[in-house]
Amino acid sequence: MLPDTGPATVDNSSPTNASALASIRAHWISNVIHDLRGPLFAARGYTKLILNNPGENVTVTQRRYLASVLENINKVSDLVNGLREIPGDDVLRLESLSFSELLRNAVDEWHERESRLELTGQIPPEPMFTIGDRAKLALAVHKLLGSAVEFTQCCGKIHLRAHEEDNEITFRISAVTDGVPRAADGSCLSDVSISCAILRLHGGISSIDNATGESYHVTCRLPVIRGSPTDVR
Repeated sequence: MLPDTGPATVDNSSPTNASALASIRAHWISNVIHDLRGPLFAARGYTKLILNNPGENVTVTQRRYLASVLENINKVSDLVNGLREIPGDDVLRLESLSFSELLRNAVDEWHERESRLELTGQIPPEPMFTIGDRAKLALAVHKLLGSAVEFTQCCGKIHLRAHEEDNEITFRISAVTDGVPRAADGSCLSDVSISCAILRLHGGISSIDNATGESYHVTCRLPVIRGSPTDVR
């Protein structure tokens, strides 16, 4: 369940925001289709490998295939359950916003909270305008930076780099410790599931490298929404 971010500032039923929501949904569906293809391909391929060897006892390799089939089927099941979470006008409070400003505000907030932190940002001076839920996107970026801060334990270096290309905003958060490796199981990290869910609601995707040593990286891609479904690639 995503947190409430306050009263709506823009009427989502207006033509501009209705078309923006349609664009967001199109990106969201495209991401779901992409995520479904991998598990289905693996489950089908491994099952065929086993079926092509009838009458034999299940080998260690085949057991590994069966375990992978089960894992991928579970992924498909989770994705199907998630289809009910398609972005709606009751979830996103849409408005035009500057994503560059949103990123700079998040960097400034963490500068104020952690004076010892070496946090730098390479953010374009251009606004990088898009349509989205300002409060939710701000929360997502804040939490992602917070996870990097926790990884470094406020004593390392964090760099946020962003750019816009081909109607897509990409931002990457890189964190390096002060030379002391962090827990290999990722137990040192904050929960970023809310951040990932917010970006996904906006048609975006994110990937997080496991914190298995002295570095930690988060890469996020967000489609630029202009208010017209024809903008979707």
